[in-house]
Amino acid sequence: MKVVNLFVSLLILSFVVACQSKTSSDQVVNKVYQVDSLLIMQDSLIGDTIELEGFCVDVCGHGGSHITLMGSDTTQVVDVEAGPEIGSFSNDLRNNNVRVKAVIDEQRVDEAFLSDWEYRLDESLKTPQGNPEAVAMLKQQIAEIRAAIAERMKKENKNYYSQYHIFASEYAIQ
Repeated sequence: MKVVNLFVSLLILSFVVACQSKTSSDQVVNKVYQVDSLLIMQDSLIGDTIELEGFCVDVCGHGGSHITLMGSDTTQVVDVEAGPEIGSFSNDLRNNNVRVKAVIDEQRVDEAFLSDWEYRLDESLKTPQGNPEAVAMLKQQIAEIRAAIAERMKKENKNYYSQYHIFASEYAIQ
């Protein structure tokens, strides 16, 4: 009788252990970022594959190469580019909540980049096609980027301007 009780106890114990949920370290947690939170955290997510959700306010009219997702208001927007896995976005996404699986990439604009850009602009003025008005406008933009870099250096100790790109590999209407 003791053997039967021991066997039944072991059977019940194994059943209980087998039916317990796995610990959080064994589970893959897929956090879905909203546009607002992504804009705050994008520095820490560079190179990561994430899921992002937002309201699609625009689909590129030249082949669907990118979409614009909006967060809580019109100041909270990101552009998402179609990666090679999907090629282009469907026009059906417009005016719908959309979730994308994507990777965030960063392009850094630093003083070396800006100096090279200014040099090329100056060289363009030496040709008959040189456009002084366009060069002046672009040099003004370079000055604004330098001011943004200086401000970021004060706040974050980073001497570059970051431009973020989001490349989607999957998407779905929610």
